[in-house]
Amino acid sequence: MQTLRELTVDERNRHQDAERRPTSSEELGGPGLSDRKIQEQAAEIETLREELQSFSYSVSHDLRAPIRHIEGFIGIVLEDYGNQVPVEMRQYLERIAEGAGELHRLVEGLLEVVHIAQRTMELQSTDLGKLVREIIARMDQTPPAGRQIEWNVQALPPVECDPGMIKILMEQLISNAFQFTRAESRAVVTIGATNTGDGVCFFVKDNGIGFDPKYADKLFGVFQRLHPDQGYPGIGVGLATAQRIVRRHGGRIWYDAAPGEGACFYFTLCLHR
Repeated sequence: MQTLRELTVDERNRHQDAERRPTSSEELGGPGLSDRKIQEQAAEIETLREELQSFSYSVSHDLRAPIRHIEGFIGIVLEDYGNQVPVEMRQYLERIAEGAGELHRLVEGLLEVVHIAQRTMELQSTDLGKLVREIIARMDQTPPAGRQIEWNVQALPPVECDPGMIKILMEQLISNAFQFTRAESRAVVTIGATNTGDGVCFFVKDNGIGFDPKYADKLFGVFQRLHPDQGYPGIGVGLATAQRIVRRHGGRIWYDAAPGEGACFYFTLCLHR
């Protein structure tokens, strides 16, 4: 029987295969291919996307109740009969509870990804600089206390976007920088924007542990992680969510990183004009 991770990976691979299918008339078989055939291919891709979203939601939603039952009943046993349970059996129960808690977090993470894909966008001009400063203020209150972090926030232009989604995007990128610089005696995180030929590119850069680009195919996948759980907790849905938010705004997201040299994530959005 496949696990939730395996099922999700299978569906995601199917979805990615669909995305890689050609869409232009030349790619589909030459300039003589009919518009009808192109429309059929586009409709098939859209159907596969809808199936993926429906599958993810169904699996996540249907698992919520049994997971709560497992956590609840184990909690009752440990609380009411803890003194009567042998030490070894208590350890087994605690491990089951930990596993159920992890599964609960995975399910909630998957529902978040699906929600971003289905959510109705409400575009408005948003002060990205103010939003970033609010996120940083909360980060500075996050344990461990006394961390030395140099926050460099450059001038950020206003953007036409869904402010709720962009808040999630910036929280994810900034929290990643916060987490993966924890081993640095002097952490430096820079948030800024630069003009390109196609508009404005935003970025979040840190001097943390970085990562090996050869594993980057996992970077934006659901439940994919590049670092061990022990030092850097998480479930592997943050960057997947970030990518979907950027795509829904008609932009793209990419990175520049190396082991031990930090990482920089870039993204584009439609700017307020």
